[in-house]
Amino acid sequence: MRSALGRVAVVAAVTALGTVGCSGGTSSGPSGADGGSKSTGETGGGSAPGGASLSGRVPSGFSTSTAWSTQVAWSTSGIGKATVFNEDQAVSNWLVATQQAGLGVARTVGGSVVVPSFASGGASGPVVATLKFLDAKTGKPLAEKALPAGTFLGLSADTVAGKPVAVVRYLAAQDAKTPVVVVFDASGAQVWSSQGQPVAADDPWSAGLKHDENGADLIVGGYMVRFNVGKDTSDHTDSSYDVLDTGGKSVLHVPEYADKWDMNSVQLLRGYAVVHYNDGLSLSDTSQAKDHFTVYDLAAGGKKVGEFAAKGGNNGMSDAGAVVASGGKVLLTWMGPSDSGGTQNQMAVLDTATGRSTPPVALPGGAGNSALIDPQTSNVLLYDNSDAPSTSSKMVSLTQGTVLWTQHDNHGALLPLSLHNGVVYGVEAAQLGSTDGSQLAVKEADGTPAGTDYELSPMDFTAEGAPLFAEVNEDTGDTGDGTDKVTVAVGHSG
Repeated sequence: MRSALGRVAVVAAVTALGTVGCSGGTSSGPSGADGGSKSTGETGGGSAPGGASLSGRVPSGFSTSTAWSTQVAWSTSGIGKATVFNEDQAVSNWLVATQQAGLGVARTVGGSVVVPSFASGGASGPVVATLKFLDAKTGKPLAEKALPAGTFLGLSADTVAGKPVAVVRYLAAQDAKTPVVVVFDASGAQVWSSQGQPVAADDPWSAGLKHDENGADLIVGGYMVRFNVGKDTSDHTDSSYDVLDTGGKSVLHVPEYADKWDMNSVQLLRGYAVVHYNDGLSLSDTSQAKDHFTVYDLAAGGKKVGEFAAKGGNNGMSDAGAVVASGGKVLLTWMGPSDSGGTQNQMAVLDTATGRSTPPVALPGGAGNSALIDPQTSNVLLYDNSDAPSTSSKMVSLTQGTVLWTQHDNHGALLPLSLHNGVVYGVEAAQLGSTDGSQLAVKEADGTPAGTDYELSPMDFTAEGAPLFAEVNEDTGDTGDGTDKVTVAVGHSG
């Protein structure tokens, strides 16, 4: 029902993707008996942690001194489903970085840093995670929220009604099939939860809120897609989609069928819904099939703000979708004809203010399934964040509607952690199974190397541009309960 492209991060100002997770250091006091959040202001919690220096090498332009730091507990068990993260690996700076790249295990959310503290649930899990909300400037505890024992599936930053939020995903131990998605504001107050809501199963004709296997994309920018089965349980001719806000109100209604044969799909971007279908099944000559996109502004009550169509795949089976939206521009991709007579991935940028789009251009290797946006430049890094990445990362300009560069070092997909002052910091997917390895950086403008001789990447940035780091405390080792100590710190930019 959804495009293959899932996780999208917006780098607001100089902020980007988040950092390593954990906690266990300074806390704001215990959660209430009902699992609710209890703020430091209510309990008179402790003072802010001190700023211990980092021992690992950091990239040029950053300092090992920190504004504040805190020690947290970290466990490899029960973080993510059956992936490389659950293998018998020691906790290391490399493992923490790859978990952040693959899942997202901590974020800056507005004026807060959100990090989960893990307690081991035994050799095979489940883990018990407690979310810590810390003041991004001082490290002072603001609130904490205990999650049910289970599997922690990741954490991302988003917005709801224009306010920054943390979107948390987990599998409760008592229900290891359906991911739970919970949304908190920067203070730790719960905004929304999928618990008690009808969530669709893996069956494509299952009614309920749509999501991927890890719960990602269930809520995007404060909106969700609900699939309605209808009364026709045979051909599903009257099935449909609704785009809902967090109050359950339908902002946009879309029929499942675009015509007698071809079906719509609905994808959410921040602020927009994009409806797509390929008309190949309804044509006698499938070689003339086109991919059709219609873009709706959700903040304007589902107003249609643009349409685009281009020659695409045959037989209604085109792999197409909307990728990202930023600054009123929407990146669209589809499988179109190539100059050599075959097919290849294509892309175009639709401007929602004018309704015009850039000319289609080739997108070598496809769009991957994730994106990192720099709104200062309107550049988008597309990358493959699947368990076995096969697509090279590439930078696309939303302003020009062109591909600026494609990764060409043959080391695997570049998975970004953060973007700062025109440099992308990350890891390469080919080394995700390693127990250790160096991290790397490339220039946003042309993809050329910007440094590899360091051990700690900035995992995120605060609203003021201060880097967020996470470092394993190797001198402490295993604490005896299956967890290790990690230092989470906000540092200084050079």
